[in-house]
Amino acid sequence: MSLGRMIQKHLFCSLLVCFLTNAAPCLSDPSSRFDIQTTDEPISVTADFITYDKNQQMYVAQGNVEIYQANRSLKADQVTLYEQTQIAQASGDVAYAEGEDTMHGDYLEVNFNTNEGQIRKGSLFYKKGNVHLTGEHLEKRGENQYLLTKGDLTTCEGDPPPWKISYQKADITEEGWAKVKGATFKVRNIPLLYTPYLIYPAKTKRQTGLLIPSLGQSSSEGTSLNNALFWAISENTDATFYLDLATKKGIGIGSEYRYINSEKDSGRFYGYYIGERKEYQDDAYEDDGEQKLNRGRDRYNLVYEGKKDFNEDFFLRAKFDLVSDRQYYNDYGTSIVERTAERTETTVFLTKHWDQGFSLVGDVEYNKDLLEDYQKQQFFDDPILSSELLEEDPIGRYPQITFSAMPQLFSPAPVYFSLDSQYANFMRDEGTEGSRVDINPLLNWPMKLSHHFIFETQAGLRETAYLDTHNKEEGEDFDDNRILPTFRASLSTKFIKIFPSKSNSQRRYRHTIEPEVSYFYLSHEDQDDLPDYDGTDRIEQQNRFTIGLTNRLMTKLFLPDGSSSEREMFFVRAGQFYDANTSSQPFSNSFLELRSRPTDYLYLKSDLEYDAYDSEIEVFNGLINIFDRRGDYLNFEYRYAGASDDEANSKFPDITSNGFADTFFEEDPTGDIEQINTGAGLALTNKVSVFMQNRQARHEGRTLETIWGMHYHSQCWGTVLTYRKEAATDGRESERKIFLEFFLQGIGRIGGFGLGGLGAGGSR
Repeated sequence: MSLGRMIQKHLFCSLLVCFLTNAAPCLSDPSSRFDIQTTDEPISVTADFITYDKNQQMYVAQGNVEIYQANRSLKADQVTLYEQTQIAQASGDVAYAEGEDTMHGDYLEVNFNTNEGQIRKGSLFYKKGNVHLTGEHLEKRGENQYLLTKGDLTTCEGDPPPWKISYQKADITEEGWAKVKGATFKVRNIPLLYTPYLIYPAKTKRQTGLLIPSLGQSSSEGTSLNNALFWAISENTDATFYLDLATKKGIGIGSEYRYINSEKDSGRFYGYYIGERKEYQDDAYEDDGEQKLNRGRDRYNLVYEGKKDFNEDFFLRAKFDLVSDRQYYNDYGTSIVERTAERTETTVFLTKHWDQGFSLVGDVEYNKDLLEDYQKQQFFDDPILSSELLEEDPIGRYPQITFSAMPQLFSPAPVYFSLDSQYANFMRDEGTEGSRVDINPLLNWPMKLSHHFIFETQAGLRETAYLDTHNKEEGEDFDDNRILPTFRASLSTKFIKIFPSKSNSQRRYRHTIEPEVSYFYLSHEDQDDLPDYDGTDRIEQQNRFTIGLTNRLMTKLFLPDGSSSEREMFFVRAGQFYDANTSSQPFSNSFLELRSRPTDYLYLKSDLEYDAYDSEIEVFNGLINIFDRRGDYLNFEYRYAGASDDEANSKFPDITSNGFADTFFEEDPTGDIEQINTGAGLALTNKVSVFMQNRQARHEGRTLETIWGMHYHSQCWGTVLTYRKEAATDGRESERKIFLEFFLQGIGRIGGFGLGGLGAGGSR
């Protein structure tokens, strides 16, 4: 048959259909298209062939049918669309999309007006989260609301998928939370776990529901089951409730409430309580029949952290931390830092700044000592020092008010006036308490001696007054004050060299050298009879000259879009001071601070003190970080602090931007401290990686913590196998733990199995 006769036949058939159906309009163009105007968004239809039935007010579209309305679309081989009800009946290769979510099946019926419908032998796909659901019958109940029967749920690709959840019924809420009934968890179609009810986050939006529990086994705690309920209260608030069960240890309950009203207003409340069984305490905390430390059976922790910025210049910061006993963090801390904490801090800060350079800070502070008396005695070998610390409890400040003034032009000279002042009321259960007023006005006179040198002088008169001061044990009341004149002077300059890169015309380097010489004088006054609350109460006489040198290398890369990026490649600062009041060894330890990032994948940092008299290093801290884009990394940190026999030589100045030695750091009196921390990670493949962490206290001859692990991550699931060994702490034996955790995309952790209590603690 010729092409002309085929066209004639096709045209004749089209006209015949139009006549029989009274179609108006009748379209046979391959790009046939029409629009239906609705009260909401219009409906647009395109297809290879479209007819219209006036009597039933329905359109019949055939061949590559595509229907669009706002963020919804329908594609199928054939669609019947009723003009009045806006109901569409689609068959063939059906695909219905709403935003990024799509449904597929062999038959679909949907109401574009109510957004309700149903699909037979279909599937539902959430792009965000890669969630796949199938069912014999899918009912669409509204926007983002579905009811599925007898199907599967998974986030994996493949047939069969690595894991899936087979269910009898799945009800997906408007927020995207799937409430699954009759759920069976399967791995490669092998059923492993059945639950009559499960809540699954089909979409990533936070939703209320039960979190998947974790199961563990420990020689001391027995079998444990940790449960949690998450409550999405609103868009900016949520809460989590905890219920932990341990056959030997007891029952623990807790809750956490979080709110984020804005970047300037957020916070969280946390509380946890557990009543430990007496049998558990006798087994876990006793040594040779004697309990090392008295913990009490009721253990709890209350925490609040929050901030509130009223505006850029007026803000509030608060932290509240309360524990039932000194050993709480030792037993329940999740890291070595928490388990070795020496105190808790509760603080509230209210700060106000003014454009003129004034600031006012009001705060309340409370500290709780977590060290037992015998621990303090063991920590401090010096009997005099330890006895002084044992006499008095940690101090609280109720309140503390600080007022500061940035340098203000005082005269045309120019001379600048600045002020640091503070009022504090100290309270403690035992020892000396009272109030203190400290005022430190300063006059600063910077001068340019030439185009290259800056000479700066500063004079001050620091006065400290003690009010209502008394010792609770001795019943002694006394008031006193102290006046300390101070004088500072510094001479500094800066040499700058800018040069281009030989290998990259778009890169520039800036090299600066900043030498500085300074002098600081502080008069002597006997302060032995004054209270000793903190470092403000004991200020040593100073008559010191300081020399310092700072060296910087910066790189700047100009990008094609006109922007630029800058990185500090090298920084080194060195210095030393001379004490004119000391005749035997007037020179301090030389100090050096270094940091460098020569490439995007290497970072170096170190600082040290060198004692020239004894020809030895007193302090050395070094850090090396190596990493790459694959995820491989190597971290090495070394920390050393040697004991010093010379008090004057055990201190070194922190050179400020003005070149003044404002603060001094003292060596630990107990002896040498040497610690090594290492960490490494290696990506064996794109799915498998191994990692290691190790913390050593070389001066104690023991390893504090060792962690070995392997991580596997595929497209939709992952697992982490971890071996962890923790050193013994006061009141607890050393612990060895093995954890096996599974992670499913969209679900989270479904394990956390402690495979045997290998030590006294086992898993928790």
